[in-house]
Formats: sequence, structure tokens, C-alpha cells
Amino acid sequence: MKNIVLGIFLFACILGLCSGCTTMNMPPFPKRTAESCEFHLKKDGVTIGIHPITDKSEIMERFEFDLPSKGLLQILFVVYNQNDTSSFIIDREKILVANAAGGPGRPSQRKEVTAEQFDNGHTCNMVGGILTSLLFLPALPLACYGGKLMCDTIVIEYNLGDKEFYSRTLDPGQSAQGYIYFQYPPGGMPAGDYHVKADLKDSATGQVTPFNLPFKFTP
Repeated sequence: MKNIVLGIFLFACILGLCSGCTTMNMPPFPKRTAESCEFHLKKDGVTIGIHPITDKSEIMERFEFDLPSKGLLQILFVVYNQNDTSSFIIDREKILVANAAGGPGRPSQRKEVTAEQFDNGHTCNMVGGILTSLLFLPALPLACYGGKLMCDTIVIEYNLGDKEFYSRTLDPGQSAQGYIYFQYPPGGMPAGDYHVKADLKDSATGQVTPFNLPFKFTP
């Protein structure tokens, strides 16, 4: 009898984990041109456009998770190289957000965003496992629900990384887009005027072209 109960428990947990991993389906990446972004700038034949995402309904549509609740600002970053002859290197580490007063700005910091920040299921799953060892079947729903939340956490983190803008070289006629993420400073990010700063480097000459795109942040 004990082996039967244990078998049921293991089967239910595996079923809960598998069903949880397939519950959250992230929407496809929205394709946009640099010129279609509300904030865009063209220099040396290259256009960069940004779209700060602050509307909660749009955030949920794109990520199915309330990222601002974790102190995270996400900005769609689009770049299009229309230069006929030159290729440009764009380094993600050189993409900064600064307030209107100037200053060095804050670099993209998605590296600080890990599964642990979104994990609401680890504790639930652990408690469910402990209770299951004591109560068996009555605690199965808690353990399975915890497994679902843990799987959703993995999906969220994968989605953030999959849609992130990464360093690259753009040849003539090429374009690229992705999200850049910025962790709010301590105390939150106040509403106001900000700038996204980015440097493009000519891959042949090494000449740097700075971009400065102002935007208004409204949390």
C-alpha cells in the first residue's frame, strides 16, 4: 500500500511539473522598424529607435509578468544600418540610461535579473514536499502548484534573455532589435525626462558615433 501511495505521489508531481511548464506561453517578438519608434535618431546613415514600455497592459502582453514590480524598466531598442559602405559595432555595455541632468548613466543590468527574483514557487514546492512526506495525498496540490510556479519562473527568465538586445556588428542594410533592461535605482525610478545613450563604432576606422535619445518616463 505504501508503494502505491508513493507511486501516485511521484506521478502527480511529475504531471504537475510538466503541465506547469506548458502553461505559460510567451508571445512572439514584435517586429518594429527604427523609424516607427516614437523616439528615433539618424546619424551617419544609421537609425536607432527606442520604445520604453511603461504601460502595464503592454508589459503583460509582451511578458505576461509585471516586470516593474521587480524594479525593472524594459526598452525596445531597434537599430538599422542604412549606410552604403560602413559596418558598425554596437556594444550593449555602452548603452546607458541617464536622467535629464546628465551624468554617466546606468548600464543595462539584466545580468542582475535572475530566476530567484521571479521565483514564487520554490518555497511553495518545498513546503508541499515536506507536507507530502507527512500527509501524502492531501499536500499533493501544493507541491504540484509549486512546481508549476517554478517552471513559469524558468520561462520568464528565458523570455527575458531570448528577447534581449546583444552586442553585434551590423553590415550595410542589416537591422537588429531587442530589449534593454534597466534596474531601478534604490527608492524607485521617478517620473521625468531621461536619455538613452549609445555609441556606434565604425568597424573599419574605429570612429565612434554617439547617439542620445531623450524619452519621458511615466511609471
